[in-house]
Amino acid sequence: MVTRRTCGISVALAAGFATVLAGPGWLLWNAVHFQGWNPQTLSVRFQNVRFEAGGLVFRYILDNRTYRTARFLREHTEVRALQQTGRPMVGYPNLPLPLVVRGHSRQLVEIRLELPTSPFSRWSGISEDQTRRVLQNRLPDVSRGEALVSPLPMHSTERDRTAKAEAPPPPVWSPDESLLDLDGFELVNRPQGTHLRFPRGW
Repeated sequence: MVTRRTCGISVALAAGFATVLAGPGWLLWNAVHFQGWNPQTLSVRFQNVRFEAGGLVFRYILDNRTYRTARFLREHTEVRALQQTGRPMVGYPNLPLPLVVRGHSRQLVEIRLELPTSPFSRWSGISEDQTRRVLQNRLPDVSRGEALVSPLPMHSTERDRTAKAEAPPPPVWSPDESLLDLDGFELVNRPQGTHLRFPRGW
């Protein structure tokens, strides 16, 4: 009887110790095997996009699937627009930093795309209706005079006129078409080795 009771107590104590050590053991295993921030540990889901004066605001949900807190500090983190090489810059993305996402939590994040206002751009006067058209993958109707043109110089020499006649015509750049080149954004933190992609959403 005493031996059976002793065995029962030993089994109960062993189970208790195993339960107590399971938590620290799991934390240690995750610390050793943590692969950094990637789509599996910190997922990104597009929510919506809205127009604001001079820019577009893209909203995302970040889901931290680990017990760790994700921290992206301003001095080590940058956000860049993903688009085809050789195309006009679609805009300048801005993300409020530092970005902190607690372990096992979700957080709303907004990336604001500042639209360029160069002399060859008409983003500064874009309307909400135009933005809606862009997001529906429709390009501007050049028959309505929406194509961009450059003003001719006031004075030109014979050499200038000859060079202009021989040169190929410059491509007509449309900011609507440039925005369609946008393939989302990328958050880069080189010290952490992080490259998180934020999808375009349409």
